[in-house]
Amino acid sequence: MKTLNSILTLDQLRYVEDVSPAEMSRRLIAGISNGLVVVACSEMDGVDSKFPDDPELPFYIWQNLGACVSDSIGLETVVEDKGITDVVVFGHTHCGLIEAGLDTRNRNQFPESLYSQLCSRTEATRHAALERFGEKFDREVDISATKDFVIRQSACLLTMDTVLRRAESGLLRVHTWILNSENSEVETFNPAKRVFETIWS
Repeated sequence: MKTLNSILTLDQLRYVEDVSPAEMSRRLIAGISNGLVVVACSEMDGVDSKFPDDPELPFYIWQNLGACVSDSIGLETVVEDKGITDVVVFGHTHCGLIEAGLDTRNRNQFPESLYSQLCSRTEATRHAALERFGEKFDREVDISATKDFVIRQSACLLTMDTVLRRAESGLLRVHTWILNSENSEVETFNPAKRVFETIWS
C-alpha cells in the first residue's frame, strides 16, 4: 500500500501543519488565524462544537460524504474572498464512503450507478488497500484506508489554484485530521514524521 509519506509531494508537505482542534480554536480567538475552513464528512455530528461558539469568528464548514474536497463547491471562492489562512480536511473511521467503496460485501446494497460513483471517489485508496491487504476489510484496513483517503484529499486541496497560491505565499496552512469513531479522539497528520498522532493541547 502506498505509504502516507509518498502521497503528498515534498512541496505539498511544506504547506501542511499539525495543529490540534484546541490550538486552532485559540488561534481563531486570538486572531492569529484570519479564517478557518473545515471540509468534513457529512456523517460527522458536532463538527462545529470543536470550535468556539462565536458567530463573529471567521469559520466555515463544508460537509459531504467522505469529506471530498472536489465536492466542496465554492470553497475556493471563500478562501479567496475571506482571506482564509487555515483549511482542515476532517475524516473519520467507519466512514460510509470508504466502507462502501472498499468492502465488496456492500456491492449489492446499492444501485449499480450509485455504487460506481462511490467506487470512483475511493478508487486510489481502494487500489492501495487491495495491494496491501487483499480483499479483506476489517478494523485495520478501515483505519489505514481512512488515513490514506484524507491525505489524498489534502493533496487534492493543494491542487486548487487559489489554495496553492495562498499556501505558496505563506498565507495558508493545510491541516489533516481524523476522528476515531471508537473513542472520539482526533488524530492530526504530522508532516515532519509523516504519521497521524493524537495531540491533546
